[in-house]
Amino acid sequence: MTIMTTNAAPLRPEAVIDGVDELSTVAWHAYSETQGLARLGVATAVTVSTQDKVAVEMAFGADSAHLLPAFVTKMKDTALTRTATGFTVVGTVFHSNVTVRATVGYAVISVGDAEALVAAVETDLDDEVAAIDTTDLR
Repeated sequence: MTIMTTNAAPLRPEAVIDGVDELSTVAWHAYSETQGLARLGVATAVTVSTQDKVAVEMAFGADSAHLLPAFVTKMKDTALTRTATGFTVVGTVFHSNVTVRATVGYAVISVGDAEALVAAVETDLDDEVAAIDTTDLR
C-alpha cells in the first residue's frame, strides 16, 4: 500500500458555503431567464450534471413556434426527427458545450414555419432512415 502526500488544502466549510452561494446566484439568474422565455411562449428546463454536461429542454408553443427555425440556425450539429405530436430538434450551442432539445407540436407550427425548420437543420433523421437501402437486409 502506498500513501501519497498532497499539497491540496483540506475542505473547509466556508468553501462549500461559498460554492452554494455562487450556485444559488446563477440558479436565480437562470430562473429569471426561464420566466422571460415562458412569457414568450417557450417552456425551458436546464439540467447541469457533474460530468461536464449541460442540457436545455425547450418546448415552443403557439406564440413562439415561428421563432424555432431561426433559433435552429444558431445551433450546430442539428438533427430533426418527427414524433407523433410534432418535431424534435437536437443540437448544440455555446461552442458545442450545451446540448439543446427543442420540440414543437404540429398543432402550433404553420406549414411555412415547418418547412423552414426542416430546411434549417443539418440532418433530417427521417430522411436518413428512408434513404437506407433495405434490399440487402432481406
